[in-house]
Amino acid sequence: MDNIAIAERFITAIDKEDTEAMREIYAPDAKIWHDFDRQEQSVDTNIESLLTLRQAIPTVRWVKTRIEPLPTGFLLTYNLTVTFGERTLAIPACVIATIANDRITFLEEWVNATPMFKYLSPEQLKILTG
Repeated sequence: MDNIAIAERFITAIDKEDTEAMREIYAPDAKIWHDFDRQEQSVDTNIESLLTLRQAIPTVRWVKTRIEPLPTGFLLTYNLTVTFGERTLAIPACVIATIANDRITFLEEWVNATPMFKYLSPEQLKILTG
């Protein structure tokens, strides 16, 4: 499978909350890094984080804006799109993924979700912060 197809499967699986597909796309020992905490996550932790985000904000969507193949993976830009009542925010984000044997082995993600925090309810914040 080519890197673009893997990227397409990845963004679709996340947006549809398809945890089985996410596990098939990630290598079992893949590491996921985010700019907001500068920590590496395991596949299980990453999937749990995505499910928690969706639980707190059911209207969140991952909308692809661009995919570029890289020699060892792909570059994906997307909008983290969140609707609060009548207001929709489209927060630009970027992923760089490394692929081996048709599976993501390392993923770096940059997203500044700060603009949405002023719209979150106390209940949503509690879900997100534990």
